[in-house]
Amino acid sequence: MRLLTRSKNIEGKGEVSVRDLFTNTLRMRPTRLIIGEIRGAEAMDYIQALNSGHDGTLAVLHASTPIDAVSRLETMALYAGLNIPSSEIRKQIAQGLDLIIQHEHLNEGGRKISYITEVCGIKDGIIVLNDIFKFETSEDAKGEAAFKLINKPKKLSKFRKAKINLEDKLFC
Repeated sequence: MRLLTRSKNIEGKGEVSVRDLFTNTLRMRPTRLIIGEIRGAEAMDYIQALNSGHDGTLAVLHASTPIDAVSRLETMALYAGLNIPSSEIRKQIAQGLDLIIQHEHLNEGGRKISYITEVCGIKDGIIVLNDIFKFETSEDAKGEAAFKLINKPKKLSKFRKAKINLEDKLFC
């Protein structure tokens, strides 16, 4: 089911925000949640959805790197004004978020997935990330580009449990 936000009318009434949609959507117990874009306080609702059994939840947010994405998600969650310490928000992000897929525009035109990064938990108050794949351009004269394996996923068993069958030979 597709749900859309709506601006308030000329009398200042009838607005439907992303947060309103989130609240109503969670009551429907969906098997999947896809959020077009997180821009503000709805980040807290997203984090809570991740930690309340809504596996397979996807969202878009704008950031330059996977580290920036985690930082922006935390910052936007603070916009909710719930007086939750940053450390607790960070902990919830680390517990609920599995993957960050970084998409970027290339200088020569076009778009590429530049990173596939997993969120591995929290250590000393910092969210631990593991880059699995990275889009790299060679430094030689050819300037060839490739999507390269950087590290084996630490959550491989979780992916398999979710019926995401990644062959071991992919990570050799």
